[in-house]
Amino acid sequence: YRFVSKWIMWNEPNKPTWLKPASAKTYVSQILNPGYRGIKAVNPRARVGGGVTGPRAGKGGVSPVDFIRAMDRAGARLDAYAHHPYPVFPGDTPFEGGCVCETLTMASLERLQLFVGRAFPSARIWLTEYAYQTNPPDVFGVSPNDQARFVGEAAQRVYLAPKVDMLIHYLYRDEPEISRFQSGLETVRGVAKPALAATMLPLAQVARRGMKTSVWGQVRPGDGPQRYVLQRLSGGRWVGVGGAVLTDRRGYLRRSISAPKGAKLRLWYPASRLASPTLVVR
Repeated sequence: YRFVSKWIMWNEPNKPTWLKPASAKTYVSQILNPGYRGIKAVNPRARVGGGVTGPRAGKGGVSPVDFIRAMDRAGARLDAYAHHPYPVFPGDTPFEGGCVCETLTMASLERLQLFVGRAFPSARIWLTEYAYQTNPPDVFGVSPNDQARFVGEAAQRVYLAPKVDMLIHYLYRDEPEISRFQSGLETVRGVAKPALAATMLPLAQVARRGMKTSVWGQVRPGDGPQRYVLQRLSGGRWVGVGGAVLTDRRGYLRRSISAPKGAKLRLWYPASRLASPTLVVR
C-alpha cells in the first residue's frame, strides 16, 4: 500500500477491550515500534501515528496521560500522537467542560498538547476519532442541532490548535444497535442530520461584543479559494451580508458583522447550492 501516506498503529491500546493487558510497554515493543520500522522500510516518507488512545482509562484501563508517559519510557517511535478526544462529561462542548485530571477530551485539548509535547516534542497530533451521539435515538446524546453546532466548534478549535493536523468524525451513519455509536452524520435509515451540512460548511461563533459578532468558518467542497455568502435571517428570509466573497486558499474565512444576541446566521455555498445549519448568536 505505497499510496497510503499516513498510518495509525492499533486502536485505543489503553483499554483492555483492544489490548489485554492495556500495557504501553507491550504496545510499543510488539505493535508500534515494529510497525513503524516496517512502514518506514517500505516508504520512508510515510507518517506513522502512535498512541491512538481513548479519552479515559475505563475499567481495567490506563489513562491517556499515564499511557503517554509510559510510551515515552518504553522508547516509542512515532511521527504523530493519535488520540480520540470524545466528550465524557455531561455538558462537555469542544471549548468548555473537561477536567484537570487524567481524562483528555476536546475540552482539555491544551492538556493533551502539553503531555504530548513533553514526551514527544517533535510529534504532531492527530485526532482520529471524535463525535457526539444524538438523541434521538440515544437518550444520553445531544440534540441533532447541538451536534451540528459542536461539529463547527470542534473544527474551529482544531484550526486554532498548534501542531494539530487532523480531525476525523466518527462515523458517517448511525449503527443499528442502540448500544453502539449513534454519532453519524446520517441516521441508520440514511436520512441526513444537520451535522452533515455542518461538516461540509462548518461555522462557529468566535466572539460577540454588543452588536458586533465575529464568526469563523470553512467551505470544504472544492479546491482553492471558494466563493460563499454569509447570510442573516431577516424578515423571514435569508439576506446576504456583504455579498459573495472568497475564502482563503484553504477554504477558511473569518468575518466580523453586525449581529446581536439571538441573530441567526448561515453560510451559503452557491456552487453546490448548499447551506450550513443555522448559527444562533449567543
